Amino acid sequence: MKTKRIINCLLVLLFVVFGCSKKEGPQGPAGPAGPNGATGATGATGPTGPQGATGNANVVMYTFGSKTFTGLYNYALGNLRTSFVDSCLILAYYVPSTEGQTTWYQIGGLASGALYDTRGFIYQTSTSPSQYAYSARLVTVGSSASYPNSVTFTKFKVILAPASTIIAGARGANHPDFNDYKATLEFFGLKDE
Repeated sequence: MKTKRIINCLLVLLFVVFGCSKKEGPQGPAGPAGPNGATGATGATGPTGPQGATGNANVVMYTFGSKTFTGLYNYALGNLRTSFVDSCLILAYYVPSTEGQTTWYQIGGLASGALYDTRGFIYQTSTSPSQYAYSARLVTVGSSASYPNSVTFTKFKVILAPASTIIAGARGANHPDFNDYKATLEFFGLKDE
């Protein structure tokens, strides 16, 4: 009797295992078009989406070679319109001499080995003609005092990326209440999918 139960259980188990073999289903539909024309990953493969919006071609990158300094160094950026600078995302990166040539740190945080903090700002050095500089400042960790030791940045770069759209942040500006999901989608021409 016990043997018969075991045989029946084995037969049921074999039926389940072989009866549930994996079969390929039909190809899924193409995903929705992304912000740059890429398609979503809903189906296994799908057609390419429509061409995305043209990217921002006005990004400017300034590069500088090796410089040794103590506390503060100003990198001259040259002629820039104030309206251009005011509309830009501004980023700066450096390679400390204590690191490999492909190790980039962003200005605005702890440095290599947490030896010092970095700070940065851009400012206008002349109004006629309009000239700008990027100031890299090194401070002692946990204070606002200048870092007293010499530091060498073997590479330094400043990136200015102008905004494609500028939205006033004050209440009552010409934009919807961004807390209103549907109004936000409508404002940016997006679809709720």
